[in-house]
Amino acid sequence: MDAEKKAVLDDLYLLDGTVTVPEDPTVTVLVMQRRFFHEALAKIHNEADAENKAFLAEFSAKADDVIAAVEKTEQLRKEMLLEVLQSNEETITSIEERVQGSVSQRVQVEARQTESLTLALHQKFMKWILVMLGSAIVIQVILFMLK
Repeated sequence: MDAEKKAVLDDLYLLDGTVTVPEDPTVTVLVMQRRFFHEALAKIHNEADAENKAFLAEFSAKADDVIAAVEKTEQLRKEMLLEVLQSNEETITSIEERVQGSVSQRVQVEARQTESLTLALHQKFMKWILVMLGSAIVIQVILFMLK
């Protein structure tokens, strides 16, 4: 006897005590339905995996951009500090004012970029969570229907 038909017959018996034969056309329909559900579930899993991989790739790219922006800001800060320390006492005040203005603008630009990148990552993460939650619900419904 085909393993799928045996599984369907076992499920029917366990569900409501129905005893039938493998040649019953209803069993064939149930086997086809079972295959359809398994294929649909596999498709959902594959799509979720693909979305997860795409999200993680985009997340990694965005995270790398944020890290690079932070490192660049730190590098700029160090360079400006060295410039101030190497200057003589007469120019310290004017250089400090220019550096603070420049750093302030750069920090504001970097902060805006970081904020927009963080928002984009957050939105993608929330979409990913919704997809996972939806997939879990669909899987639970399918499993419930198969019982």
